[in-house]
Amino acid sequence: MKKKSVRKPIWMVIEPFFYPHSEGYLRAILQDKTILQTFDIVYVYGAETSQQKLMCELEQALSSSFRSIRVDYGQREFFGHGITALFRNWKVIRAAQKLGVKEGAELISILRADDFIRLLIIPGMHVFFKYIRGRSTGVFFNSRCFRESSFTLNILSSGACRVIKSSFFKKLLFLDHGIRKPIQKLLGPSYDNVTGEAVDPWTEAEHVLCPDQLAAEDKRTLLTLGAHSVRKGTVLLLRMFRDYPEELANYKLLIVGPVRDDIREEFDELLTEIKNSSDRVECIDRYVSDRDSWSYFQRSDIVVCPYVNFHGSSNVVIRAAAAGLPVITPAFGFLGEVAEHSGLGVTYKNQQPSEILQAIFDVEKLLLENAAEITSNCEKYAQRHHASLYAASLLLPLTDPVQGISRA
Repeated sequence: MKKKSVRKPIWMVIEPFFYPHSEGYLRAILQDKTILQTFDIVYVYGAETSQQKLMCELEQALSSSFRSIRVDYGQREFFGHGITALFRNWKVIRAAQKLGVKEGAELISILRADDFIRLLIIPGMHVFFKYIRGRSTGVFFNSRCFRESSFTLNILSSGACRVIKSSFFKKLLFLDHGIRKPIQKLLGPSYDNVTGEAVDPWTEAEHVLCPDQLAAEDKRTLLTLGAHSVRKGTVLLLRMFRDYPEELANYKLLIVGPVRDDIREEFDELLTEIKNSSDRVECIDRYVSDRDSWSYFQRSDIVVCPYVNFHGSSNVVIRAAAAGLPVITPAFGFLGEVAEHSGLGVTYKNQQPSEILQAIFDVEKLLLENAAEITSNCEKYAQRHHASLYAASLLLPLTDPVQGISRA
């Protein structure tokens, strides 16, 4: 008699807003072969445009273990960005819930849950997500409402605590590890197990360049990487190179990633004002994937993250740690806490070129005095966020002990 095939349980992964880093998070989930053998993964993502090429590649490689469904939330704005984000989360997660009911998905993870939690703060909203409630883990990205105080932010933080206490999520994971203890204090001891520290995954470079493949640099290289906007603080570095040519005579600035329109005019003006800018500043003005970014880390000596009013984790800092490079960040928020407490580099207090310049000199002093300690600190921090830990961190809170799934 032919044995009846046993259907694997379905793990539904929801990405309400597909953005550049989403591919990295998805690939981190799919690299765990044990989980692929144990579960069928249904990936529901919100996006204006289809990620057809990427999804077809993954579906072909993984056969029946992976499916993707796009929810088109359109381009229409509703009373500003905040309301639009809530509407889009409503549309994507309601569609995912409908699919989950139809297919019997018992395990659900929401990768970027911030706006969804804001939606759940609205009285009566929980009833529209009954199926997801108690079956899901979530990742909370932006920690500003827990690190700063204002009338609006206090409403958000108290509302988020109510959502956590309601047992909507089996576990809510925070990218900002530093706020977990203050949140636990707000929640009380009965809720110790409903929050956790999120993994912000990175994977090793597929093709590591040999030393003889790297062009010889006669200057120390400072790397800043990402989408360069007002928030990224890139213009502060250009002002620094303009204002301190003698102090930075032995340094080169490597800018990797697209330059956004909100700084384009000033960016171009500053380049013309920097003496010998072609020798001192190199700009790769295009999107560079996480996988392709490693060669730029290999070319660099120090990574600078001059974020302005930024709250949350930064995958750039994690990849810098994985590459063994010291970082320079502002002192405020999670990044400042990580750089100082985890010994990854140096912070500065004021958003001034002179402060960043002094931080560069402080890093160089640290490297001279104890490079081995910085290398060791970077290695420890990077291992806490290795991609091999990502899928299990989302799944384990949802399952009874599942054979073959571990944290390591």
